[in-house]
Amino acid sequence: MRLLLILVLFMLSCSTKEKTPYESDLDFYSKQELKTKRSDEVRALWIVRLEMKTKSDIDKSISKMLEYNLNTAIVQVRGLADVLYPSKIEPIADDIEESLADPFQYFIEQAKLHNIKVQAWLNVNMLSKPKFLQEFSKAEKHLVKKNPEWVLVDEEGRSMLDYQQEELEADWMDGAYANPLNSKWKSYFLTLVKEIQKKYEIQGIHLDFIRYPNAKHGKRIFGLDELHLTETQKIIPLSKEELLENPHYLQALDVVKLQAMNQFVKEIYEEVKRNNANHLLTAAVWAHKEKTLKDVYQDWPLWLKKNYLDQAYMMIYVKDNKYHDLRMNEFYNPIYNDRLVVGLGLYRFPSAKVIQNQIRSSRAVGAAGFCFFSGKMLIYPELEKKINKESILEVINEAKSLDQGMSPPQKL
Repeated sequence: MRLLLILVLFMLSCSTKEKTPYESDLDFYSKQELKTKRSDEVRALWIVRLEMKTKSDIDKSISKMLEYNLNTAIVQVRGLADVLYPSKIEPIADDIEESLADPFQYFIEQAKLHNIKVQAWLNVNMLSKPKFLQEFSKAEKHLVKKNPEWVLVDEEGRSMLDYQQEELEADWMDGAYANPLNSKWKSYFLTLVKEIQKKYEIQGIHLDFIRYPNAKHGKRIFGLDELHLTETQKIIPLSKEELLENPHYLQALDVVKLQAMNQFVKEIYEEVKRNNANHLLTAAVWAHKEKTLKDVYQDWPLWLKKNYLDQAYMMIYVKDNKYHDLRMNEFYNPIYNDRLVVGLGLYRFPSAKVIQNQIRSSRAVGAAGFCFFSGKMLIYPELEKKINKESILEVINEAKSLDQGMSPPQKL
């Protein structure tokens, strides 16, 4: 009898397990008959450079944004140190339609006609891939050809430029990355940011690959160059030889890498605001707490807390609500929830249930909004027919904007 009582009490305790703040918000929102959204909700689309090379594709992107009631275009203008506009700093991309002298300007003009906000999306630290350099018609003018010393080296002193495509793909690394401690590289990038801000009427700058390469913590070590060693010696003041033998060396190097990225983002933010105080600085960020800190050194929650970043676009590219909710739980924080944008990976063909949960969860926590990756999933009919269009439109349009004289429901 006593054993039975204990079992019943245990089951009751499990069934009444206290919800997390995220779960509580989501549960509360789901029970509201009248769904609401922020009046300034971001409903965005990442548009990659491959869909920026013809007027037809740009026109399709704008048309689809209107069809899906999207209001913000994140337009990739810098890929692998090649750009989608006439630049005085970097070479223009290959295969742009001859009649399209300035793809980015054309996009901005078309977007403006429909009140679509535009952010300039720049790949930051990732500079090159072997296959790209082999095929790029302006390879001799490429950044890594002129400044190979700006690229990271591994634990063997080998530049990432010397990696073969197969090696990069086998280790889930994207390409050759710039050294974020290299002051010349950082100054160069800030000049590029300034050029774009001064040249175009945009909402802001959007950063991608603002991190170290994904080296699977401990498998490959990027940061044995003199710049990283010097910074590490400030934490552990030993000679180079003694430092490399110290059991705490890698921990100190982790700190150096996190600080390097924090400082770089801070410098970019200051540059953006110096050029135009009204421009936003946003970034596409990893949504996995452990990997964010230990693999790619992208402490974006700190960037939000320190006001180095206006909004973080969380790349929650999942096919299962369990994993989406896990990531939302990990990063839930009332301090910055309202500056999160939930990124949905349409390219993975998530179910209608997952898409609807992701969008509703963004509204439940008071996030800035949501963003779809990527534009090609909407503009190509053979892909669009696989993405649950009706369900997407249903959830996008189900909520009423709080600017219509309403107040948000309050928890009791």
